Amino acid sequence: MKRIDLYRRAFMKSAGGVSLALPLMSSLGCRSTEAQHPEVRKATGALHGGPKRLIIISTPYGTIHDEWRPTAGASESEFTLGRILSPLERHKSDMIVLDGVNKTSASHGPGDDHNRGTAHTLTGIENTGTDENCCNGGGGGGESLDIFLGGRIGADTRRSNIVMASRPVPYIDAGTTMTWAGPDRGVSAIGDPREVFDLLFSDFSVADNGELARIRARRQSILDRLAGRLDRLRGQVGRDDREKLDRHVQAVRDVERRLTLGGTAGCAVPGRPDAFAWDENDNYPLVTDLHLELAAMAVACDLTRVVTFNFHTGLDDQRFSWLGIEAGYHELSHGWDDGWAYDHFLNAQVWFSEQIAGFLDRLKAIPEGDGSVLDHSVVLWCSDLANGAEHNHGSTPFVIFGSGDGYFRTGRYIRYNGVSHNDLLISLCHVMGQEDVVTFGNPAYCSGPLSGLT
Repeated sequence: MKRIDLYRRAFMKSAGGVSLALPLMSSLGCRSTEAQHPEVRKATGALHGGPKRLIIISTPYGTIHDEWRPTAGASESEFTLGRILSPLERHKSDMIVLDGVNKTSASHGPGDDHNRGTAHTLTGIENTGTDENCCNGGGGGGESLDIFLGGRIGADTRRSNIVMASRPVPYIDAGTTMTWAGPDRGVSAIGDPREVFDLLFSDFSVADNGELARIRARRQSILDRLAGRLDRLRGQVGRDDREKLDRHVQAVRDVERRLTLGGTAGCAVPGRPDAFAWDENDNYPLVTDLHLELAAMAVACDLTRVVTFNFHTGLDDQRFSWLGIEAGYHELSHGWDDGWAYDHFLNAQVWFSEQIAGFLDRLKAIPEGDGSVLDHSVVLWCSDLANGAEHNHGSTPFVIFGSGDGYFRTGRYIRYNGVSHNDLLISLCHVMGQEDVVTFGNPAYCSGPLSGLT
């Protein structure tokens, strides 16, 4: 590898959460910056000054594809949302519906279809263990995306990442756990909203601006180092690339100006939730709302940049009693294709969509720089399976919300032909500024970042 390539990678990693990556330049052996839009990639966050965030939201047991899948129009940007996604109509311009993405890795290795579907979602690699047929599929086979990116972009925040769930299970295995710190090192989700509040907001006060001042000072220090490296690099590149660097330096100065004005005006500490029986079935909607409120403000206050929220696992038989549904969700997921549970399972799916729409409303309402927190974030809605009744992984439902500060081209419905979801995991690394990542999970299932997103 050329020395200049190593320099560029080191430069990119030094940016941390501020995410001010270099524009791609021909002098650095990269494809031309003109092939991207804009020239100074909005994915760096440089133009708007907001840190990049990734929020992962999972719902269990897949979907009903005929009700989830949009109706395609003449182009990717012309589509009509199906019944399940219809509550997200107001966020249509901020979303990318990904159809035909297979969880290829989940067809291999230990565990049954459900075990593999859950643990592979964010790891993209075979589980540990030896049994390929029964439910004892061991644990996750590697570090999951949320843990990996938390270490990359959230190391300087109060918590590098946080995992929460409206209905967590009291044990860890491949069938119940999506977040893994490494092979067999599952991370438990937090169910009690008061515990989430205490981990994130205890001793944090916007009034004294102490922590916000430290955040701004940390970012300013990073900007100062980057500006110096840009100046040194300027003498090592050709004339065309010097012009790109000059524009990039100006973008850095814009960030400095916004930091001086205070770029976290939307941060406000929510109230600590009252104690209540959060694990009772009928309190599920309240627990969900509290978790999503805390998640929105935690990223707005830059207390964490990576959040994983699981509504519940497929093995938890949550009853949607507030919708008039008395059968458990697990039972519904296996019965909808026989007809008797179709409407109930569909209504539960629509309810998930409504909650996610409300969460996006929250992110969109929080101002940041010249946009909103959603503008600087990526929200991924995923599931453990494609079809819960069949326990399969082909065309697993994935929806992206937020452009990551212009990196992704949103407002589209993209149809793929069985591409591996490992490539999506790579793209999520890249939108977070980690463009040195060329594979994620098992390299055998990787072909590079998912095409068509940028």
